[in-house]
Amino acid sequence: MHAPASKKLKFSATSTCSTTDTLTESTSVTNPSPSTSLDTMLSASPSPCSSTATCSSSATYVPASQVNYDGTSCLTPSCPTSHTPLQPGRCKRCEKNSKKKRSLSKKHNRLKKKYAKLESKLKELQSVQEPEKEMEGELFAVEMEEELEEEIKEDVEDELEDANWGPHEDGAPSTDDYSSQTEEECDGIDSSNTVRVEPGTSCYKEPKFIVFFTKLLCLFSLFCFKCKRDQPNVTMKQRGTMVIVNQHCMICGDNSFSWKSQPMMFNGRYPAGNVLLSFSILMAGASISKILLVFKHMGLSAYNARTFFFHQKNFLFPAVLSYWERYQAALTEKIKNTKDAVWSGDGRFDSMGHSAKFGVYTLFCNTILKVVHFELLQANETGGSSPMELEGAKRAFSYLQSVGIAVVVFISDRHRGIAKWIRESQPGCAHFFDIWHIARSIGKKMLQLGKEKGCEKIADWVKGVRNHLHILASLHFNENLLRETKKTEDGKDYYKVSYPKFKLGEEVVREIAVPPTYDYVAEIWKDLLGMSAEKRKSVAEKYSAKVPQPLNSQFPDCAEKSEGVARYEKRQEKEVTKLYPPAEEQDALQASLNTAQPTSKRRRQPRKCRKCGQPVKDHDDRACKSRQQ
Repeated sequence: MHAPASKKLKFSATSTCSTTDTLTESTSVTNPSPSTSLDTMLSASPSPCSSTATCSSSATYVPASQVNYDGTSCLTPSCPTSHTPLQPGRCKRCEKNSKKKRSLSKKHNRLKKKYAKLESKLKELQSVQEPEKEMEGELFAVEMEEELEEEIKEDVEDELEDANWGPHEDGAPSTDDYSSQTEEECDGIDSSNTVRVEPGTSCYKEPKFIVFFTKLLCLFSLFCFKCKRDQPNVTMKQRGTMVIVNQHCMICGDNSFSWKSQPMMFNGRYPAGNVLLSFSILMAGASISKILLVFKHMGLSAYNARTFFFHQKNFLFPAVLSYWERYQAALTEKIKNTKDAVWSGDGRFDSMGHSAKFGVYTLFCNTILKVVHFELLQANETGGSSPMELEGAKRAFSYLQSVGIAVVVFISDRHRGIAKWIRESQPGCAHFFDIWHIARSIGKKMLQLGKEKGCEKIADWVKGVRNHLHILASLHFNENLLRETKKTEDGKDYYKVSYPKFKLGEEVVREIAVPPTYDYVAEIWKDLLGMSAEKRKSVAEKYSAKVPQPLNSQFPDCAEKSEGVARYEKRQEKEVTKLYPPAEEQDALQASLNTAQPTSKRRRQPRKCRKCGQPVKDHDDRACKSRQQ
């Protein structure tokens, strides 16, 4: 007869060591059948003693006859084993090892906290400008003595706690239980959330936080930071994104503590956060109005738009232009060492149509895959928006010739004016049209030809011809691609699939490049901090001379602002002729018409014949003539 499967038999080991303290240790084994020998199970079970020394212990277990197959022992009163508590025993060495482990763990945690405090204090001391070494040494020694005294007190308290230590009951929570995370995991979590700033870190890379008004008030109203008097009065002043906190203490008087939330720059005149916010908005290409609207919805203190434009004109533009000049000079030197560089250029306007105000013509070096130069034009410089692209190309070629670079190969769109100018004025330049315009032109002609009778199959060749042209154009430049393809954790490439309308649902698969870098932003910030006021002024004057006159300068007889405002106010004072009565008058008139008594209509007389005087209705012409006769 087969025994029930997987029944568990519980047993415990009772130590013969002379000690009253015990440490819970239970073991369970599987009883495959009732006839299985318990001695065999006991011989295979691990010893509860964790020390390497021998510990004489005898196994006390429930006989097989008194064990049910549900894993519990028989608890009937007649059974002698039911009155004997089966509690596990512990040897003295196990108890000492456990206490020693607990004590070492506590000391380890205290040392970690102590090390973290000392490390933070060391960094604070290193970040102070021109520290006094003697004062630092005394302060450090005093702090070390205080921490050692605290450590000794904690050791004494731990020893007292260990002396009163006893085993916990089964299932009772222990205050010294370790968390489910290991020390390595805890350290990883703490390091990811802990803010660490190395000494000498620039305010550009220093982390910033959003602090609420009430939190600052709670902090500075605790006590005076100079005389330590409780609950001083606190006032706060806003200066853009910076807050200035002043404590008003009765003892300190006018000498009370003052604190600024941001460092100052440019000889201590401008808060660093204000300038950095303007710098970040400009570098990101964001809109100042949108950023200020976000801050307004959030309740975040900031400056107004006028301050942003002041920073942009006096600080940011000179720094950006200075960096661009240095960067452009390095590119031109690199191109001079390159043989037969290939150039391409194109224009772009601020709006579509023939009413654009600004236009930009950009020169791109296909050999090094860099934008080398651009020209910004205004419509009144060329007499209109259409000639701006040709004028931009002329200025771009003039710049390259001024720095000693000859344009041998140039690619542009199918602009007839540029093609004619290059053919007549640049005889040594080979001019080509870009492949996109060529492919589009050929595709249009093939589609038009495919509509003819007997030529329907030509329309199926359009895609292949376009791809052929693009493949021929890209073979030469494949080795010059700079950005790599983004990879997954498995090393596979990222792809993006789209379904554009012009392809009638056919998919377009593109590789996703790695994210772009913004190293130049940090370089521009360094230039901004390193530029003197004289250099910023000289750069601004240099480029301000190139700024054209505004568009309204072509109307010299236009009125002044004050005159225009006076005319507007005069027009506003005139009475406006009402084309129709207001809504209230219309409602009143309609109500009066509805309540008025209906007038009696006068009956209209029927028309009569001029000859006989009879009604025209049902009139007989013959009868009328006979009456006349």
